[in-house]
Amino acid sequence: MRLTIIICVSLTATVAVFAQSAAPARTQTNLNGTWRLVEMRIDRFNPQAVGGIETERPTPERFFEESRTIEMDGDIVTVQVIRVIGGRRNPLRAQYQLDGQSHTFEFGDTFARQTAVRTGRWLTDVDGFEVIDNGATHRWTVSPNGLSLTVETSSGRVCPPCGRGFPIRQVEVFLRER
Repeated sequence: MRLTIIICVSLTATVAVFAQSAAPARTQTNLNGTWRLVEMRIDRFNPQAVGGIETERPTPERFFEESRTIEMDGDIVTVQVIRVIGGRRNPLRAQYQLDGQSHTFEFGDTFARQTAVRTGRWLTDVDGFEVIDNGATHRWTVSPNGLSLTVETSSGRVCPPCGRGFPIRQVEVFLRER
């Protein structure tokens, strides 16, 4: 009887430890600070291009300069974006609620302001988060050393300011400044 109880307690403890380790846990993402854009790639659908995809790699100096200052407060991430285009400074503020729920937000800096819905969540497979809004998925991930931030945007809708073709994917790489 005593042996049976010891085996049951031991087996129960093993199962409990295994269940805890199998549950996905969010990495403690630290995006706080200022990040400067250093690399960008835009992939577009183009039936005339080899393989149907056209890739553009503009340099930040030629395209625009951009920095993002990020503040995290629990499941709320606030981003202050500063873009310098043609010597003109264009500030933009965005706030992402990463609770898996849908939230309305206003957007539009080059056209009439509109209201849309966005849903954000923390990622469990990598260090970062994902936001789905206005027909696009934005995946923000931090490198293991915490010094670079990659923002990958996937979309299938037309992007007139981006020029020709349908954008399929845009990848922006930022380095931590402070």
